[in-house]
Amino acid sequence: MIASASGDRTVRLWNRNGQLQKTLAVHTAAVRGVAFSADNQTLASASADRTVKLWNRNGDLLQTLTGHTAAVNEVAFSPSRDQLASASDDGLVRLWQRDGRLVNTLQGHRGSVLSVDYSRNGQMLATAGTDKVVILWTAEGRKLRTLRGHSGKVYHASFSPDGRAIATASYDNTVKLWTPDGTLLVTLEGHSDGMLHVGFSPDGQTLTTASYDGTIKLWTLEGRLISTLRGHRDGVNAAVYSPDGQTLATASNDHTILLWTLTQMNDLEHLLNLGCDLLQDYRHSLPVLEQGRLAECDGT
Repeated sequence: MIASASGDRTVRLWNRNGQLQKTLAVHTAAVRGVAFSADNQTLASASADRTVKLWNRNGDLLQTLTGHTAAVNEVAFSPSRDQLASASDDGLVRLWQRDGRLVNTLQGHRGSVLSVDYSRNGQMLATAGTDKVVILWTAEGRKLRTLRGHSGKVYHASFSPDGRAIATASYDNTVKLWTPDGTLLVTLEGHSDGMLHVGFSPDGQTLTTASYDGTIKLWTLEGRLISTLRGHRDGVNAAVYSPDGQTLATASNDHTILLWTLTQMNDLEHLLNLGCDLLQDYRHSLPVLEQGRLAECDGT
């Protein structure tokens, strides 16, 4: 199952073949984030209506969590405990039990909190915001350290599957890879506009970035570009892997979700992507280049 969140105030549930199964239309403002629980039995949705709603797999509303005083941007379930976290424009992160009981409120950001993610063992929490920093917390809500280095708001932070790295995506057009102790490992540059999402493949070997520039890029952990995926006509807000790592779902401001079958990305497609990237660079540096040669890369 795939769950999508939209500015049209709905959550939609789809099967793996892209067929719409159900539309959940209960929120009264844009839905900004969705997340499944570790056991896949509960879906959480975060909305600009200041609430988090919990649903079962059939799309039945179970619970509404209230307490934030501004839009809720993202929600995440802990993999190892019956807990979830919500990030809000009110500058707070709230920790909840699945039954709706508020456990703790985390204060540390100086601005909107845009992202929240648990480490895979559930022992650590990463939050990111408009104050250009990422804060690491214990699962109970004790502040551990602050990661500084981005020059723009940080839209997303994601732990690697083994918990040994944290990737952060920023409006400064870069993604940075850190260790949990705060050491900066590498900075990825290549997108032409702000970064909205970053994530790891299930095996932890590939980084995937989504950008306002309308592309998705796949990278090695050392920062080498593997491939550039084109198909959206506007900024890409999220790129999420299926658990088996064979499918990538991407969501865009162009009102579409695209599903990519990664196992079918052969060497020829990879070379074509690299060639298109080179041609785009040359077009800016050599104005006399015949624009017709870029027709295939531009999708025209």
